[in-house]
Amino acid sequence: MSNENLVFVYGSLMQGHHNHEVISFDFDTHSRNKGYDYLGKAKTIDKFAMYDMGSFPAISFDEDGKQVSGELYAVDDATFDLLDTLEGYPEHYNRKLVKLDVDEDIEAWIYFYDPESVDDTMELINIESDVYEWEY
Repeated sequence: MSNENLVFVYGSLMQGHHNHEVISFDFDTHSRNKGYDYLGKAKTIDKFAMYDMGSFPAISFDEDGKQVSGELYAVDDATFDLLDTLEGYPEHYNRKLVKLDVDEDIEAWIYFYDPESVDDTMELINIESDVYEWEY
């Protein structure tokens, strides 16, 4: 098993949040998932708008937006498939490789809303900072 897929998470999948078990728990063996490695905190280079969806955030690319703070993981294919299922990829969220602002030149997958999917019912999160840090 190889943890080759780099994934950047910024919301309910982060440590301490309600969907983190999708990454950290092996539901087949009821033990720690060996299919992931936590690589540390990171933030995006691209800018986004972040929306409050209740118990999780959604982001969409927005050149006038802000960077997003989150966590970087290396996951195996099985865990990546679970993340795709949770995120409703490709019907609900889409995903794209983005460069991250870390010590090395790293690209990771990020789940996002297509800008065309954003509607008037979605509440934009307004912050003073230049970086979104989602808390629930």
